[in-house]
Formats: sequence, C-alpha cells, structure tokens
Amino acid sequence: MKEYGIAKDLNTFFDEKYYFAYNVSRVIYSQIFELYSELIKQLAFDRKSNQP
Repeated sequence: MKEYGIAKDLNTFFDEKYYFAYNVSRVIYSQIFELYSELIKQLAFDRKSNQP
C-alpha cells in the first residue's frame, strides 16, 4: 500500500529517527537522574555523619 511513495518513506524515516533520539535521550536523562539522586543521598549521609 504505497500511496505517497517517497513522501511516505521520508515520513517513516523521520519518525524512526525521532523515536530513536527520544529513546536515547530518555535513557541518558534517567542515568543522570540516578547519579544525581545518589549524589544527594551521599551528601546527606556525609552531613549526618559529620555532625557531633
């Protein structure tokens, strides 16, 4: 079922590219968020242990 030919192929191509970029950025953001939360936990723990 090729209605649009080249235009339809370009649309699917861009959709796949966008979807791939979206997935990659989601993974990167989740990694950064995990690192950030670990860092905050570590800082809070250091503060607690430093108090007399």
